[in-house]
Order: sequence, then C-alpha cells, then structure tokens
Amino acid sequence: GKSHQEMIKEEVPTDPLAAMRMFARDEKLMFKAVSPDPDALKITYAYPNTYTVGICSLGYQLVWAYFATNRRVAVSRLFTDANEPLPQNPNLLGFSFSWELDYTNIMDLLERHNIPISSTDRTDDMPLVFGGGPVLTANPEPYADFFDVVLLGDGEQLLDDFVEAVSAMRRDGASPPRDEMLRALSQIPGIYVPSLYAVRYAAPDGPIVGVEPLEEGVPPRVEKQTYKGGTLATSTVVSPRMAWENIYMVEVVRSCPEMCRFCMASYLTLPFRHAPVEGSLIPSIRAGLAATDRIGL
Repeated sequence: GKSHQEMIKEEVPTDPLAAMRMFARDEKLMFKAVSPDPDALKITYAYPNTYTVGICSLGYQLVWAYFATNRRVAVSRLFTDANEPLPQNPNLLGFSFSWELDYTNIMDLLERHNIPISSTDRTDDMPLVFGGGPVLTANPEPYADFFDVVLLGDGEQLLDDFVEAVSAMRRDGASPPRDEMLRALSQIPGIYVPSLYAVRYAAPDGPIVGVEPLEEGVPPRVEKQTYKGGTLATSTVVSPRMAWENIYMVEVVRSCPEMCRFCMASYLTLPFRHAPVEGSLIPSIRAGLAATDRIGL
C-alpha cells in the first residue's frame, strides 16, 4: 500500500463525497456497524475540522461507533473537507467540540447546510443541533447560542439516554415541536438546554453571577455526567490518513492525580480513574496490535 507521506501528497478530491469515499477505503474499523431500523433517527455527526484531524479524536471515534452500532440510529459523518451521503432532513446534527478555535468551523458548517447559527432562529422542520466534548463541558456559555442541546461530561451513559429520549418522543416517524422536545430533554441528567436558562453576568466582560431557569420545572442545576464503568476508551478506527498515522489509542487514565492548576483535563474529567491492567489495559493493547504497530497511550 501507499506510505503515509504518499497519501499526504496525494490529491484529495474537492467533492466532499468523493473525498470521503477515498478516506473510508483506507479505514480499518474495530467495530461491526449494523443496519439501522426503517424508522431510525437520522443523525449527521460532525467534527468541525478536516477528516485527517477529526478522525484522530478518540471522543469523536467513540460517539460515531456508538451511533453506527445502534439500530435506532442512521448516522452520517461530516467533516469540513469530506462527508458521507447526508440525510435530506436529519433529526439531529451533532458536533464533537475538542478545540476552542474550531468554533468558526461550526458556524461555517451550519451555514453550509442552511441552518441558522442562532438556535432561536431555527424552526420545527430543522434538526436539533447538539454538541459535546471538552470545550462545551468546560464552559458551554461562549457557544450556548449556537446549540439547542449541550451534553455535559462523559458520554458513555449520557448518549444512550439522549438517543432513547429523542426516539421515544417521535410519533409515526415525526418529531414533536422543538419547544416540547427541548423541555423534555432538559429533564435528563447531563443535558443542558441553553434556551431554557437566563445567564447573568457581573458586567458585559465580567464573570457569571447566576444561571436561572426561565420556566418552572426546568432543573435549576445541570450536573456533568461521570462514567463509572470498569473499562476506559480505545480506538474504534485506524487509518493511515490520520494526522497520527495508523495510531490505535488506549485510554490509560481519565483525569490526573497531579491536579496542575493550568491543566483543564485534570479538573474536567474528575474523579481520577485508571483502567484495570489485566481486565482492560492489556486486552485493549492486544486488540490494537492486531490492527496496527502503533499504540498511543
């Protein structure tokens, strides 16, 4: 096969569908995708950067694999330079948000797909726009106007609750009005619906002094979710076109006991957890070595 350097130099088609076909040919999947049910939720799941960058995100990989192995979901991937065939009227448009400077790409992707940037301008025939990832969990407020729904914290259980709730609200394949859906979703632990809250600041450029529900029944506090399972994350796809060529990632710890004051990752993913060596870490590394000779811990 071609080397990584040859692939980098290879001309990528400008057509995003053709580009995605090229990228997908080189992928080695670590999961088995399933055929979605006829009435499955149509989800466009985006990473707001190029394929080469986005496919390296372990968080993006995990969520994509969750959707692709769930019969209740028909998922299509979207990057700034490539995408799979996208549904004409998706129920949900999701973003994995790992780097603050990608926020302009989120706006660009929304505009490209004729979705208003501000959530208040969206109508019932448009998808609910949701987002998750470290940027939004750390502080969703700078981006709150762009999202209908924000998923806070670890996604392992939260994603299932989210998909289950959206699926349960559909009647005869149609979704209820946005306002009704958003109120219902706000009741799920870890789901923040910015339009249902008023945020008060000490000054236009000052700190937040209060976040209050705008309606009765909306939870006064949204708790970020913490995964309590016995295994940690591993790659769901390996590709020579990744920015980190053919890397298989194994999450050894989540959070960090050092708690350096400058490190957001330590605080964002508390409490500190480590993968059991015999029960999780070694089997994960073995699985990775069956697919590639490059392991990222």
